[in-house]
Amino acid sequence: MARVRVSTTVDGDLLARARELNVGPTDASLLEAALKALRGDVASFLDAAGKL
Repeated sequence: MARVRVSTTVDGDLLARARELNVGPTDASLLEAALKALRGDVASFLDAAGKL
C-alpha cells in the first residue's frame, strides 16, 4: 500500500476523545480507521440511494 503524508489542523478536544478509543498506536492509524469508516458509511448511503 502506498503511503501519503497528511498534514492538517484538527479540533484538539475531538482528537483527544478519538485517541481515547485506542484504535491504534499512532494518530496515523486513527486517521486510517476514521477514513475507512467514513468510506463505508458513504458507500452504504450511496448504495441505498441507488447511486453506487
